Amino acid sequence: MGYSYINLDQMNGLIQKMRGLHDRLPFIKGGLQDMLDQAGATASLGQFDSAVTWAEEKMLDLQKRYDLGVLAAGATTNLGNVTIDESLVPIISPEDLPKPDWGPDQVAGWWAGLTDAQKQALITSMPDVIGNLDGVDMASRGQANELRLPGLITDAATKVAEAQAALAAAQTAATEASSKVGRGASSASKESAVAAMEANEKVTAAQDALAKAQANYEDLTTLQAMETHGITSQIPGAQSDPCMIVALDASGYPVKAAVAVGDVDHAKNVVVMTPGMTSTVRGAMPGYAEQADNICQLGAEETGSADTAAIVWLGYDAPDNLAQAASPSVAEAAAPHLASFLDGFQASRIQPGAGGDPNLTAFGHSYGSTVTGIAATLTQPGTIDNLIITGSPGSGVTNTSQYQVPPGRIFNSSAQPRLVVDEHGHVLVAQDGAVGLGQNASIIAGATGPVFGIIAHEITKGFGGDPKHMPGFTQLSNQTGPPVAPGNPSSEILQYFEKEVAGLHLTYTYVDGNGNPCPAMQDIVNVVTGQR
Repeated sequence: MGYSYINLDQMNGLIQKMRGLHDRLPFIKGGLQDMLDQAGATASLGQFDSAVTWAEEKMLDLQKRYDLGVLAAGATTNLGNVTIDESLVPIISPEDLPKPDWGPDQVAGWWAGLTDAQKQALITSMPDVIGNLDGVDMASRGQANELRLPGLITDAATKVAEAQAALAAAQTAATEASSKVGRGASSASKESAVAAMEANEKVTAAQDALAKAQANYEDLTTLQAMETHGITSQIPGAQSDPCMIVALDASGYPVKAAVAVGDVDHAKNVVVMTPGMTSTVRGAMPGYAEQADNICQLGAEETGSADTAAIVWLGYDAPDNLAQAASPSVAEAAAPHLASFLDGFQASRIQPGAGGDPNLTAFGHSYGSTVTGIAATLTQPGTIDNLIITGSPGSGVTNTSQYQVPPGRIFNSSAQPRLVVDEHGHVLVAQDGAVGLGQNASIIAGATGPVFGIIAHEITKGFGGDPKHMPGFTQLSNQTGPPVAPGNPSSEILQYFEKEVAGLHLTYTYVDGNGNPCPAMQDIVNVVTGQR
């Protein structure tokens, strides 16, 4: 491939001058023809017309180079010197690009209508856009994000180094300011004390900035490891599945991403899983991808065909703690993005020559179930075939008719509490403390006074009903996690739960070391694969 180093400002200026001259050509030609007519000459202006055609072609070529240069610059306002791939110039032009107000259906139709060369050119020249464009097939998005990832990791490492330097400078300044704090009540002593306090606040801010920069770097390197090594299956004898990064937003904190396990563009059955509270890319994505892979592998055993694939969607900033999770506001903000992703995936699958209409399951766990529930009210009819929510603080609706999901294909699992005994002989209640959290939050808030009662009403309305008790939900098995073995009722379950009383919240997709799923997980697999 040939590459050119161009200055976009200079090129744009040249294009504008050529456009001005081009607009004057008809007048120039008319003047020449008048002169020939007055002289009685019979000469032809064919050569003039040929020159005009040549100039128009050159101007169009320059325009395409300019458009490509803008893409190479990352659609920024910095239109200085950039390097463009000359081989893409005849392929990309403004009419090849989607309009900003297009929805996933329009994007999918546009993408399907491009040639392979045009698609590859766009993936190469604008991976930041294609990697997150709902309506584009997952393989193309994965390729685009694979191209982006090394640069994003380099940028993240640079930001960590910058944050470390900023923290060191802040600490030095704080030490110096503290050394100047005097004793007594003089104005100078007060000023030095204020200066020291402000310097320490800057240290705290610098520490927070460094923590976020390090977290983003770890998020991105986690994705790189998953993309490179795939998922090691927990099912004995099963092959490891490759991973693709099919959504990636590293523009802020935290990194948001979606990872596909298996061939999601062609699999008959596809499940999109949305994690809940405290989930981060670095902390949760590998584990959820393993759960997704377990569903795929167990689905292959169930159906006799490796025709199930999965996506883990963590395209939102999940609540960090129970206080944040007690409000549905994060779910309400995240749901439109998940709905667009689901609609885009569905639209990409039903284009001519694509993988065909999938049996698509939207599966939300914990706070992610509320995100998924609200998203299921926003998707296009026909996108979601099955809805599964587990460990849910709230369904996101007050009536299942609000879902864009076929009746009878709406499922819930709420873990059955059980008694366990720890090594000291203490009896504990293992339960899922997140179930019905939206209702519980309203009760707590309502008991504190009328003002909080109003807030409680809004909380309850946002979370929707408890799916464990809502008409329209089919209840899956409530038997989650490892079984309680006779004679040794608690050791394995306590070890798995890390002695958390609410540990059942993490056990809906439990698979033991021999590849045997708990009853709830088996039901989930059956729904995803169409066996139930």
